[in-house]
Amino acid sequence: MEVVDEFCYLGSYISQSDNCEKDVKVCIGKASAIFGKMKKVWRHKHINLLTKLRLYEALILLTPLWCRGMASYRHIEQETGSSTL
Repeated sequence: MEVVDEFCYLGSYISQSDNCEKDVKVCIGKASAIFGKMKKVWRHKHINLLTKLRLYEALILLTPLWCRGMASYRHIEQETGSSTL
């Protein structure tokens, strides 16, 4: 078995130093990538503003929260020493 400083597990980065900086950058990058891929939707004239706002909230704003939720789960798992998922 190889010893590493950090690795990716279920989309979250785990490091020996318990530093979450890389995890935060990855989550922001994921949200930014989704926003960029939605360019056609944002520019589409036949999709109303309310629908665009709902997509923005669901896809862009919730991505970092999902990432943060996984980090919180990881922290709880480390404290209790058990996995519940």
